[in-house]
Amino acid sequence: MEKISFQLPNNNINIEFLGNVFILGSVNYERVFFHENKIYLTGRWGLGYFEDVDIVKIWGTPILFNFIYNCNQVLSFEIGTGTTVFMQFSNEEYEDGIDPVITGFAGIRLHRIRESKGFTFRIGFTPIYNFQDTYWFSPKTFTPWGGFSFGYSFGKD
Repeated sequence: MEKISFQLPNNNINIEFLGNVFILGSVNYERVFFHENKIYLTGRWGLGYFEDVDIVKIWGTPILFNFIYNCNQVLSFEIGTGTTVFMQFSNEEYEDGIDPVITGFAGIRLHRIRESKGFTFRIGFTPIYNFQDTYWFSPKTFTPWGGFSFGYSFGKD
């Protein structure tokens, strides 16, 4: 009888809509750092861009660490925290600057775990807490938010 591997692939590249970079969306790379049975610890880094013509240009970089619990061959629960660093370049109405915000992720991930590569889908709650006054945020603002992503996972040990 063939033993079924419940290991997630070690790498994931995805495009997130809304999510941790707010309205921007982002392209992300995620890496599994640790896994034991159905429990995983991953790190994610991404990059997003937004331009409001003649007002502001914003780059956003989410950096998160996630805890994933794999329920079965298709479904995992995921929770994580980190920061998104927004770099704002604007006209005279707003100041240029760097704004790190606290962000998180709590949601589900759909995938085919028996495969060494393949399609992934994530959807979840991505709250944002801001400390500074910026183009989008007032100081000390909590913004409940959400997002979803489509991606491709690959590479197993």
